[in-house]
Amino acid sequence: MNAIAKTLNAQYGGQVKNYNPSLIFPKLNQQTFILCFLVILVFCSATMIIFVQAKDRLAFAKLSQLQNRRDNLHVRFSQLLLEQDTWAAPIRIATIATKRYKMVAPKAKQIILLPYNA
Repeated sequence: MNAIAKTLNAQYGGQVKNYNPSLIFPKLNQQTFILCFLVILVFCSATMIIFVQAKDRLAFAKLSQLQNRRDNLHVRFSQLLLEQDTWAAPIRIATIATKRYKMVAPKAKQIILLPYNA
Protein backbone atom coordinates (compact mmCIF):
# COMPACT_ATOMS: atom_id res chain seq x y z
CA MET A 1 0.00 0.00 0.00
CA ASN A 2 1.47 3.37 -1.03
CA ALA A 3 1.39 6.69 0.87
CA ILE A 4 -1.59 8.07 -1.07
CA ALA A 5 -3.63 4.95 -0.35
CA LYS A 6 -2.77 5.24 3.36
CA THR A 7 -3.94 8.87 3.40
CA LEU A 8 -7.16 7.99 1.63
CA ASN A 9 -7.74 5.05 4.01
CA ALA A 10 -7.35 7.42 6.96
CA GLN A 11 -9.94 9.77 5.46
CA TYR A 12 -12.43 7.15 4.23
CA GLY A 13 -12.08 4.51 6.91
CA GLY A 14 -10.08 1.79 5.09
CA GLN A 15 -12.18 1.56 1.93
CA VAL A 16 -9.26 2.19 -0.43
CA LYS A 17 -7.15 -0.92 -1.08
CA ASN A 18 -4.61 0.47 -3.52
CA TYR A 19 -4.35 3.80 -5.28
CA ASN A 20 -2.87 3.72 -8.74
CA PRO A 21 -2.66 7.21 -10.30
CA SER A 22 -1.84 5.76 -13.71
CA LEU A 23 -5.43 4.47 -13.91
CA ILE A 24 -6.81 7.98 -13.56
CA PHE A 25 -3.99 9.87 -15.27
CA PRO A 26 -2.37 7.56 -17.80
CA LYS A 27 1.17 8.36 -18.74
CA LEU A 28 1.10 10.94 -21.46
CA ASN A 29 3.80 11.14 -24.05
CA GLN A 30 5.11 14.55 -25.07
CA GLN A 31 3.03 14.86 -28.25
CA THR A 32 -0.22 14.09 -26.43
CA PHE A 33 0.64 16.59 -23.72
CA ILE A 34 1.40 19.31 -26.29
CA LEU A 35 -1.83 18.52 -28.14
CA CYS A 36 -3.89 18.77 -24.95
CA PHE A 37 -2.14 21.99 -24.02
CA LEU A 38 -2.85 23.49 -27.45
CA VAL A 39 -6.51 22.45 -27.29
CA ILE A 40 -6.80 24.18 -23.93
CA LEU A 41 -5.14 27.30 -25.37
CA VAL A 42 -7.51 27.33 -28.35
CA PHE A 43 -10.49 27.01 -26.00
CA CYS A 44 -9.22 29.85 -23.82
CA SER A 45 -8.56 31.98 -26.91
CA ALA A 46 -12.08 31.37 -28.24
CA THR A 47 -13.56 32.24 -24.86
CA MET A 48 -11.58 35.49 -24.70
CA ILE A 49 -12.67 36.43 -28.23
CA ILE A 50 -16.31 35.99 -27.23
CA PHE A 51 -15.74 38.05 -24.08
CA VAL A 52 -13.98 40.87 -25.95
CA GLN A 53 -16.65 40.99 -28.66
CA ALA A 54 -19.40 41.25 -26.06
CA LYS A 55 -17.51 44.02 -24.25
CA ASP A 56 -16.93 45.82 -27.57
CA ARG A 57 -20.65 45.66 -28.42
CA LEU A 58 -21.54 47.15 -25.04
CA ALA A 59 -18.98 49.93 -25.49
CA PHE A 60 -20.29 50.69 -28.99
CA ALA A 61 -23.86 50.84 -27.70
CA LYS A 62 -22.75 53.26 -24.97
CA LEU A 63 -20.90 55.35 -27.57
CA SER A 64 -24.00 55.54 -29.77
CA GLN A 65 -26.10 56.55 -26.78
CA LEU A 66 -23.65 59.31 -25.83
CA GLN A 67 -23.49 60.58 -29.42
CA ASN A 68 -27.28 60.78 -29.54
CA ARG A 69 -27.28 62.69 -26.26
CA ARG A 70 -24.60 65.06 -27.59
CA ASP A 71 -26.65 65.70 -30.74
CA ASN A 72 -29.81 66.38 -28.69
CA LEU A 73 -27.91 68.78 -26.44
CA HIS A 74 -26.48 70.56 -29.48
CA VAL A 75 -29.98 71.04 -30.91
CA ARG A 76 -31.26 72.31 -27.55
CA PHE A 77 -28.31 74.72 -27.23
CA SER A 78 -28.99 76.08 -30.73
CA GLN A 79 -32.64 76.62 -29.80
CA LEU A 80 -31.61 78.46 -26.62
CA LEU A 81 -29.23 80.70 -28.58
CA LEU A 82 -32.00 81.55 -31.01
CA GLU A 83 -34.35 82.31 -28.12
CA GLN A 84 -31.72 84.50 -26.46
CA ASP A 85 -31.20 86.45 -29.69
CA THR A 86 -34.96 86.91 -30.00
CA TRP A 87 -35.35 88.21 -26.44
CA ALA A 88 -32.33 90.52 -26.75
CA ALA A 89 -33.24 92.03 -30.14
CA PRO A 90 -32.78 95.82 -30.09
CA ILE A 91 -36.22 96.49 -31.56
CA ARG A 92 -37.88 94.42 -28.82
CA ILE A 93 -35.95 96.25 -26.09
CA ALA A 94 -36.88 99.64 -27.61
CA THR A 95 -40.54 98.63 -27.82
CA ILE A 96 -40.66 97.51 -24.18
CA ALA A 97 -38.84 100.67 -23.06
CA THR A 98 -41.32 102.96 -24.77
CA LYS A 99 -44.50 101.06 -23.88
CA ARG A 100 -43.85 99.74 -20.40
CA TYR A 101 -41.47 102.35 -18.98
CA LYS A 102 -42.59 105.35 -21.07
CA MET A 103 -39.03 106.04 -22.16
CA VAL A 104 -38.27 108.25 -25.18
CA ALA A 105 -35.10 109.02 -27.05
CA PRO A 106 -33.69 112.46 -26.10
CA LYS A 107 -33.78 115.27 -28.61
CA ALA A 108 -30.57 116.85 -29.78
CA LYS A 109 -31.09 119.91 -27.52
CA GLN A 110 -31.41 117.67 -24.44
CA ILE A 111 -28.03 115.97 -24.94
CA ILE A 112 -25.20 117.49 -22.89
CA LEU A 113 -21.60 116.59 -23.67
CA LEU A 114 -19.18 116.71 -20.75
CA PRO A 115 -15.55 117.59 -21.37
CA TYR A 116 -13.04 114.80 -20.86
CA ASN A 117 -10.11 115.77 -18.63
CA ALA A 118 -7.45 113.13 -18.50
